[in-house]
Amino acid sequence: MSYVISIPSYETKDGYTLYKVQVKKGTGEVWSFQERYSVLREGHEQVRRTVRTQLPPFPPKKLWGNTKDAFVRVRRAALEEYFHLISSLPEIRNNEVFQSLIRPKTALVEAAPEPIVANLERTNTKPAVQLTREIESRMTAVSTETASQFINLSDLPAPLDAEDLRRKQRDYGKAAAGVRLEWRVAGVRSEGEARQGGLSRPARRWMEEKTKELENACGALPGAVVVAD
Repeated sequence: MSYVISIPSYETKDGYTLYKVQVKKGTGEVWSFQERYSVLREGHEQVRRTVRTQLPPFPPKKLWGNTKDAFVRVRRAALEEYFHLISSLPEIRNNEVFQSLIRPKTALVEAAPEPIVANLERTNTKPAVQLTREIESRMTAVSTETASQFINLSDLPAPLDAEDLRRKQRDYGKAAAGVRLEWRVAGVRSEGEARQGGLSRPARRWMEEKTKELENACGALPGAVVVAD
């Protein structure tokens, strides 16, 4: 989580100075607190002992004249630069000691975290109506593409009626006119020949029946000449 830390002002009283530290969190939350230089320096030492990262140097001490306005202005700027540098280090931002340093129990909340809706409005999130229309358009395209892969049964040709069937038969009959169909079947004249040829009586009967069926089928073609042996 990112932090923007600044020290916008200070207040000197009773021989010491309180620096106002303001923290802006990445979520939009803002809080502030007042703290003395010595307390901030002690927090720096605690953070340094709990991390491996090399920390930027903390603004040095001054034994005398540390409440003079000119010096306090310089120190304020130096402290602000220190917090700017330290808060940019990933390991420091996630350090619990550092988080306690920049948000003590005395901190006052100046702005609450921004609602999730507000965050979404700043992004490129499309309105619900636009998203709905895009989804409908894509679904329509998918449906159309899928339907094109199938055969539309309503477009199949209707079966031939009786007149069309008679016309087709006449056309086929003319085409078959003069066709000569001829085949020869090696007949088995006797039971002895059947045994010698390896044919049983049922096999011989089957061949005779199939020959007769073929003769009848070919004889039904108009104009066809059938020769069988």
